[in-house]
Amino acid sequence: MFAVKPSSAKEEFEQLHKLLGTAAVAEVLDKRPESVSRLKKRARYTRPLERLIDDVWTVVHVATTRAHWREDQVRAFLLLRQPHLGLKPAAELIRAGRTEAVLEAIPTAPQLTGRHREHATHPPRRRRPPVDPAARAAAQRRLAERGLKGLDRERLAAAGHEAWGTAGNDS
Repeated sequence: MFAVKPSSAKEEFEQLHKLLGTAAVAEVLDKRPESVSRLKKRARYTRPLERLIDDVWTVVHVATTRAHWREDQVRAFLLLRQPHLGLKPAAELIRAGRTEAVLEAIPTAPQLTGRHREHATHPPRRRRPPVDPAARAAAQRRLAERGLKGLDRERLAAAGHEAWGTAGNDS
């Protein structure tokens, strides 16, 4: 939704309203919810309001595209006090004209390329290391010397190996 810059402040406002909702947009713009509802119906906005909407849209755009934040993370960043912003909400700094400071506070997500992108959420399955053929042959020789083939549970249990329980018990 925030990948391409809209051509007007009205379109930016509509995208912000769709993402954040009336109450959050009202708080971010320092307006009453009734005023936000009226703003939705307007065709044009005053110049300072256009600038404020554009700044908020830019912050949300950077947070969703560069940092890959979810909707709730963006809302929290805008409305809640942020330790790295002097314990002020980002919306307050945007209204004060300090949008650059807010943009600098948004971390950059690591860029994933190639096959790493596939495993961003799920790490690759760990594979067992290959068995050395010589070690496998030596283990099979030792088992053959004892009269055991492979993992014969009954013979191991009869030979007294506690890990396999008693003879005839398959559990």
